[in-house]
Amino acid sequence: MKERVQQFWMQASPMERWLIGGGFGLLLVVVLVFYVWQPLVHDRQKLRANLPQLRVSAEQMRLNAAEVVRLKTLPSSASMANGGIRGAVENSAAAFKLRDSLSQVSVEGDGRISITMATVPFDNWVRWLGHLQEQYRIRLESCRVEALPQPGMVRIKAVLAGKAG
Repeated sequence: MKERVQQFWMQASPMERWLIGGGFGLLLVVVLVFYVWQPLVHDRQKLRANLPQLRVSAEQMRLNAAEVVRLKTLPSSASMANGGIRGAVENSAAAFKLRDSLSQVSVEGDGRISITMATVPFDNWVRWLGHLQEQYRIRLESCRVEALPQPGMVRIKAVLAGKAG
């Protein structure tokens, strides 16, 4: 096969050689443009379009990492030593003026407490939960919220969990 190509090349005139070489050169340029350069340009445009979103994600990750560091510096179970989780919940409810709303509080063991609130403003409930999470590391494990006829008022049955102590 190689010999046939060499023989053909030797028998071709200089003009034919120039046309064949030019055709292969042009074919090489076309292949490079459509299979190398165009995909690179397309990928570059796609990356350029995604860059702002990636920067926002990176900044959010930095903020989340700072929040994790801040949360790790909080006391493990702030003030839960006196009275355990029940004491922390009751004291915190009193501080948020929700103590009268607590109709039932029962410790279920293993750092869990079940509470029932007959009538409570929903906004105050949510703020109180945030406080329990942030200050005492007590989290909401399960919850049932029923709307009451009064605007903004709800009935709550919830299970809160934190470290036993």
